[in-house]
Amino acid sequence: MKHAFLIIAHTEFALLQELVDALDDARNDLFIHFDAKVPVLPAVTAQKSPVHILDRRIDVRWGDVSQIETELALFE
Repeated sequence: MKHAFLIIAHTEFALLQELVDALDDARNDLFIHFDAKVPVLPAVTAQKSPVHILDRRIDVRWGDVSQIETELALFE
């Protein structure tokens, strides 16, 4: 069975890489959105899982509708 993991990231990129490493499996697809406030996108790699970085970047605000917009963008 295939699984998709939808990840919204804005800081703690070393921890993000650890999460990707933990999820790295040929049965998993990883979809990552980086907040529009992130000036330089970090390199996130996996050995077995396809990693999809969203082109559309949203300025995500806590408790704002932008969180929902970002979640929906991960499904596109």
